[in-house]
Amino acid sequence: MDFSEFVCGYRAGTVLVHVDRSQAMRVCSNSPAVPRRYRTAHLIAKNVSLLLILGGFISLLWVPWWAGLGAAILGLLIAPVVQKSAAQFVLQYSLEDESFFRQMQDAGVLEVEQTNAGS
Repeated sequence: MDFSEFVCGYRAGTVLVHVDRSQAMRVCSNSPAVPRRYRTAHLIAKNVSLLLILGGFISLLWVPWWAGLGAAILGLLIAPVVQKSAAQFVLQYSLEDESFFRQMQDAGVLEVEQTNAGS
């Protein structure tokens, strides 16, 4: 599928896009192709989640058990949101940059399929 067809189809709702969340996490963390604004936001959210989990369990030694456990549970609840936001970052930047779109398609991170909504 051509990039312009992808963008027009996505905006019109005639294209279905699937982003592999685990691969999107790796792309957002490691790829220099992702703009700094996306990479920074992703890394902050990922690190906050990790710190809440680890800090929550470690803080069980110094604070009431419910506070440490609450922080750890909050970190665990944030983790899937971080994965979803990484997938959104990949999709958003794929709509903005043709070379990134091609790169993500070739890597299998982004799968695009035409729907019958336009027929």
